[in-house]
Amino acid sequence: MDEADSYSVIGDREAAAFELRRAGDVVAALYYTLDEENQQAVFVCCEIEETLAAAQHCRMLLTTATEAVESRGMSVSVTWPVALKVREVSH
Repeated sequence: MDEADSYSVIGDREAAAFELRRAGDVVAALYYTLDEENQQAVFVCCEIEETLAAAQHCRMLLTTATEAVESRGMSVSVTWPVALKVREVSH
């Protein structure tokens, strides 16, 4: 089984967050605000479980959350400094 198969990303609109889960446990949560006027989601902070896989979890969550937002016809803005660096490396 591919390692990515054991992960899932859940969007929680009420909490304004995307959660990365592994085996049902939340390992990271990415919080956002919506700028409806500009059709934009602003990623503001992330909580990541401190493990050796934290960097991988961050990349996976940012990538999946970005794809989910863009699939709704919205753009993404990032204000969280660590995410800015992750996005630079990923692109």
